[in-house]
Amino acid sequence: MARFKVVSIQHEYPSTEHERRIVTGAGGEYVDADGLPLEEALRHCEDADAILVRWLKMGPDLIQRFRRCKIIIRYGVGYDNVDLAAATEAGIMVGHSPSYCVDEVATHARLHGRTARFDCQSRSAAPPGPVRRMDAELRGALADEAARTAARQQAC
Repeated sequence: MARFKVVSIQHEYPSTEHERRIVTGAGGEYVDADGLPLEEALRHCEDADAILVRWLKMGPDLIQRFRRCKIIIRYGVGYDNVDLAAATEAGIMVGHSPSYCVDEVATHARLHGRTARFDCQSRSAAPPGPVRRMDAELRGALADEAARTAARQQAC
């Protein structure tokens, strides 16, 4: 008999084998409910100790259904799809992955900045204003961690 239950819901990842290995290795039951109809997936969540979520909006109506839940963890940087007040009222902690996709966000921002500069330079002989270094632009556009990552990538 498993000591605890963890359910992944609406993540759309091709595999959650790492999560399964970690949870079962610690003596828990792991349920990947991603491909299940929503109501069936939510029934699995009702008696889960932990829920891993990516896209699903977790409002008060859903959170009150999670009788055993101790923590909801969001795959991603923020947790804006989880109602913190409702989770707190239910005694459920909320976690997230602050370093999730930092490299990808930084790369995307760098490429977007370079594309915008190239477009501006190709449309006129002189761009409107100075062309700033990307790392300075990123500090204003990205979170500190993403900006540091972009600067490291640019130095390579």
